[in-house]
Amino acid sequence: MARKAGNPLTNQKEIAANQRGQITKRQQSRLGGVFWQKKQRWFGIALASLVPTIGTLIGAVAALASGRSDLGAWPIGLLAVSAGLFCVWFVPSVGIYLRWRWLDRNLARETIAEGEGTVYWKRRRYVLELANGKKLDPIYSPDLLPGRYRFYYLPRYHWLLTAEPLEEVAQVDDLEQLNHRLARANWFQSSALAANRSGHLTDLQRAMILGRFAAYAIGGFVAVALFFGYLIYTDGLQEGLWVLVAIVIGMVVLSLYLGRKSLSAIVDCLQGRVMTAEGPVTKDFEASTDSSVSYYYELDRAVFRVNEAGYEALVAGLTYRLYHLPRSQKLVNVEAVVNAT
Repeated sequence: MARKAGNPLTNQKEIAANQRGQITKRQQSRLGGVFWQKKQRWFGIALASLVPTIGTLIGAVAALASGRSDLGAWPIGLLAVSAGLFCVWFVPSVGIYLRWRWLDRNLARETIAEGEGTVYWKRRRYVLELANGKKLDPIYSPDLLPGRYRFYYLPRYHWLLTAEPLEEVAQVDDLEQLNHRLARANWFQSSALAANRSGHLTDLQRAMILGRFAAYAIGGFVAVALFFGYLIYTDGLQEGLWVLVAIVIGMVVLSLYLGRKSLSAIVDCLQGRVMTAEGPVTKDFEASTDSSVSYYYELDRAVFRVNEAGYEALVAGLTYRLYHLPRSQKLVNVEAVVNAT
């Protein structure tokens, strides 16, 4: 996972270039990445819609080849719906690509506008809003504390390039509000900070972590019990016994795969010790091939997994204290302590 070198949104060289009406090479490269991400998302959905289209077509052709004539109108209807969905999602991806090609060729002639506005937290995200009420989309992660800024942006797309603070936006009150947002977003307890600073878990933290593992175990047990009961009720125990055995084996294999980390977290909870790491924290994410996204806080070589809301709430570049369990490296609390210089 790549690390950030400072905050490009408040980089003084980038701001100076935008004040002269110039778009830097780093911004040009990032603009291309923004377009590619949008195109990739729409194009991926379009390709996914092709699966039922191709499947329906193959099934219909195979049925007709076998001499069946009673298919009715459903294959044609499903094929039409699938093809329609493909067109609906494919056309925007083509439009995004054409817009990018046009912007790439005419980027030097794009006008950079400037205007004052504010950054504020709303619905689990930081919002960047101009004085006229229009929202801006940053081309980088919006690592800006709430406050007033002068924004430099592309007016055609409302994409933010850089932001210049108009006031001191990191007073103690702001850091306290940031810590409150971080706690809520990560499902942490601000009231547990005192105990965590002294190196201990609270009873509530221990109960929440152990309760999560207990819920998974109970859910698996209930699923097996219900299936076993269904087999007995329907007199299908002998026929379905191999299915039950397969499910149990699968659950055992999954438990062994996940058990090491889970067991470490359980041992950590029983011991109740909390470790502290302090320093400038960055954040990153990884997208897998199945479209799922994992989010992380990074401090030196340590990486802590968080949820999407926690990722959005953290303002990278500040100094934080991360409170985590020693074996499993599970993050249990976080607080901002010093503003970035």
